[in-house]
Amino acid sequence: SIDNQALFPIVTDPVCGMRFSASKAYSHLMTTNDNAVYFCASGCADKYADELNYSEVVATSA
Repeated sequence: SIDNQALFPIVTDPVCGMRFSASKAYSHLMTTNDNAVYFCASGCADKYADELNYSEVVATSA
């Protein structure tokens, strides 16, 4: 049988905390420690990018 969780993992947007299928993500990026970070919408992706530009801390997905 097909494992839908493996094919379409549930991820959490690090900005707003929304949980959704990775296949429905607006965008994603890889952090310096090779973790994928997924965003639900452009506003969250932009806010995350702005926070990275002004912070020395690299955020990772939960």
